[in-house]
Amino acid sequence: MTTITFIRADIAQHKDVLLAMNLEYMGWVAAHIQQDFGIATEDLLGMRTANQIAGRNSDAGKLR
Repeated sequence: MTTITFIRADIAQHKDVLLAMNLEYMGWVAAHIQQDFGIATEDLLGMRTANQIAGRNSDAGKLR
């Protein structure tokens, strides 16, 4: 049997996995906003959710 071990995420080591999880979660949220309220998140954000997340995780999107 495989044992699952939970570890603390390290942004330097796990960035790709964390971004993928964030994209998946935000895609789910966006779908339910559309379904429940009839509003596309693209209209709220002015861009696709994936682009918003990518921008926040690039050098251009970092807070100074």
